[in-house]
Amino acid sequence: MSKYMPSKYNTKVTIVSSDKDFLQLVNAKVDIYRPIEKEIFSYHHVKEKFGLMPENFILRKVLLGDASDKVPGVKGLGDKGLLKKFPELATQILTLENIFEIAESKYKQHDVYARIVLERNRLEQNYKLMDLSNPLLDDNDKVDIQNAIESPLPEYVLYRDWE
Repeated sequence: MSKYMPSKYNTKVTIVSSDKDFLQLVNAKVDIYRPIEKEIFSYHHVKEKFGLMPENFILRKVLLGDASDKVPGVKGLGDKGLLKKFPELATQILTLENIFEIAESKYKQHDVYARIVLERNRLEQNYKLMDLSNPLLDDNDKVDIQNAIESPLPEYVLYRDWE
């Protein structure tokens, strides 16, 4: 919904969640407010805090894993090593296929690249599970969401003291 709401209503959207998974949805019109940290994560804030483009945040999650969701990352790859192995995450929008291509071209340089090549199927499955811009919903659920987006907003009624 965060993809469609800003364009339909010509506005910005703020998602309120403590779950870092939602940071993958940040763009010029979508911010995330994380109440525990009391911070708004805008496009530039995500880039500054994590050192990568928000469009690549899902790749970070897939490669590093997510302990809270019990999704393992690539063994031997951590926050610091991620941007050293894939500096492109900071400067260009990548796809999972791009990551595999980079890893295949460098697999002899480091074990991490070889693990990415070997774990391709698992990483692709994790990507599908973690991709909030394309959730694993059946067609009926997708139609219901689209109908909710397309339906008019309810009328705002100001409370008045009738006495």
